[in-house]
Amino acid sequence: MVRVVVGLVVGKAVKTVGADEVDRLVALLRETHGEIDTIRFDGASDAPADILDECRSFDLMMRPKVVVVDDAEKVVKDSSRALFERYAESPPDSATLVLRSGAWRAGNLDKLIKKVGAIVKCDSLGPADAAQWARARATKRHDATLDPRAAAALIDRIIGRERDRQRLHDLYLRKAKLVANTPGGDRAALAAVERAAAL
Repeated sequence: MVRVVVGLVVGKAVKTVGADEVDRLVALLRETHGEIDTIRFDGASDAPADILDECRSFDLMMRPKVVVVDDAEKVVKDSSRALFERYAESPPDSATLVLRSGAWRAGNLDKLIKKVGAIVKCDSLGPADAAQWARARATKRHDATLDPRAAAALIDRIIGRERDRQRLHDLYLRKAKLVANTPGGDRAALAAVERAAAL
């Protein structure tokens, strides 16, 4: 029987590979328990008490649930880490808490998670592995076949776009700094900062 009551998905590729790990966990839990309720929280904006209350409460239909917290490093901080540690010491069987983090700070919580669940590391993929992942994802999610050359071109374009976005961001901020120091440049500086923020 599959039952992970607390899980931690960490690493630079948590948004891509980590999403697959969460999907796999939910699929395994569905095979074992039937219908599963999935609730998502944002670690940057949701409170620890709200997250843990959701984990402790029962679903109205009495279904098991998976509570996924994205950017968990932002909610599991020094001030709230003890709350999550207490939860991991005695988690309920009715919920699976999944903490997803790109920049996790290991500690006592990790030891407690290993006792009742699992920690999955998702390291960044190189271009060849990313292309292979894209092909597998196209097949699994979209029932489509992605040619190896097309997958490689897609990854190259994504990597190039990220580099270009960072370059543009830096250029707009430099422009804002330059025009802010000229008389009447406030409006142009604001526009440059807004363009940088939109990237």
